Amino acid sequence: ESKESNCIFTIGYEGKDIEDFIALLKSNGITHVIDVRDIPLSRKNGFSKTALSEILKKNRIKYTHLKILGSPKDIRDKLKSKEISFNTFAKKYEEYLKKHLDALKEIEHYASSERIALMCYEEDWRICHRSIIAKYLQKDGFKVIHL
Repeated sequence: ESKESNCIFTIGYEGKDIEDFIALLKSNGITHVIDVRDIPLSRKNGFSKTALSEILKKNRIKYTHLKILGSPKDIRDKLKSKEISFNTFAKKYEEYLKKHLDALKEIEHYASSERIALMCYEEDWRICHRSIIAKYLQKDGFKVIHL
């Protein structure tokens, strides 16, 4: 299979309940969710690491947490407090990402044989660090679809 036909999906769970989230994954044929949150905890029912991996497993979807691709706390906190803009955050996260390209290779490895979705919190991928990960994957020839 050529790389061009390889799709990588991204999904944010903000504003979704677990049932809608699972339904969206299934309707897009996702077989593997890769959690790119630094801290995979949520006050939202079903979205913390253990609960999420259990419910995904029941739905025959694999779960992997790639903590290394989470945005570092210092820049995440500065973005949250509006001390820095998303553009500044994106530049800083990109610098961080350049030191962890092996984790991107891991995603590409999964994507070569599975339909994967990178998962984070933000509903709008444009203001989420997963958009920056997606940009790198696109450079490597993957088609990225934001759910």
